[in-house]
Order: sequence, then C-alpha cells, then structure tokens
Amino acid sequence: MNGEQRPDDWAVTFTFEAAPDHGLLEKLGGALEPHDVSVAAVPTDSFAVTGHVGAVGPVEAITSMQALVAPAVAMILGVAEVVAIEAMTEDEYERRADAPTLPEMVGASEVGEMLGVSRQRVHQLRENSAFPAPLVEVSMGPLWDARAIEAFAREWDRRPGRPRLQVAQ
Repeated sequence: MNGEQRPDDWAVTFTFEAAPDHGLLEKLGGALEPHDVSVAAVPTDSFAVTGHVGAVGPVEAITSMQALVAPAVAMILGVAEVVAIEAMTEDEYERRADAPTLPEMVGASEVGEMLGVSRQRVHQLRENSAFPAPLVEVSMGPLWDARAIEAFAREWDRRPGRPRLQVAQ
C-alpha cells in the first residue's frame, strides 16, 4: 500500500450571522444545489449552509466546502460573517438526522405505570417540589419527559402508607 488514505464522506455546515430574506436564501440554495449543498434559515437571525464532500479528514472537508460556498455567499449576499463551522462524517450526520427531535412524552397513566402508582396519585405527586414539571399541558392533560420521570423514580424516597401527622409541641 502506498500510504495514501481513502477519502471519507463528510457533511460540513457553515453557520453565518445574517438574516437575508427568503428570496436571497432561495437564490443561494439554487446556486449551490448542483454541488449537493443546502441552505436553511436559522431562527436566531442566521442561516446555515450544509454540503457533502469526499475528503481525507475534517480540515480537507472544510477547505473543499469553503471553496464552493464562499464565492456563492459573497456573490449573492455580499458579506456574511461565519460564526460556526462543523464537520462530521456522513454516518454521524445521518445518525443525528435520524435521532428524535422531541423527547419521549408520557401522560399521567404512563407516569403511573412507570412509578407503580395510580393516575390519581400522579396528580398528587405534582405537589411534591421534586416531581418534574410537565413539558406541556394539553386538553387531555399534562405531558412529561419520560427521562425526567425515570430520574425522579430513581431518586424518589417512596414510603408506603400515609404520612403521619406531625403534632406541634
């Protein structure tokens, strides 16, 4: 073997601090589309340009994508400051794309099953300051992050029976 490395497939994202209008972003996306590059607005007055390239490592991937992206951004948008660059293998890019974007949400019945209590007891437990707040309240009732309930279950100092009345002395 001659010591040369085989290129891997990389996804490179440049995030720019600028909030161009939708028409300019479409124009930029159209200019970059033949190069397997996509453009997306980001809610924080910025936009991201993500492209896919074969390269020996992340530095080469970034350099290759920069050579494609920078001229198009300069021509269509003028000056736009790069605030972040991320390079990852295509496998990692796909893993992240396939990952759920919302946590697993559970209602009172599922929380009860997880904790081994009734649905009514779940609503009583909400008065406990250590009990997780629901992520959202919808017409059917509160919804919790399943991971928060699991964490609560691990730490819950569960005592059977009713608490004894404390008599003030």
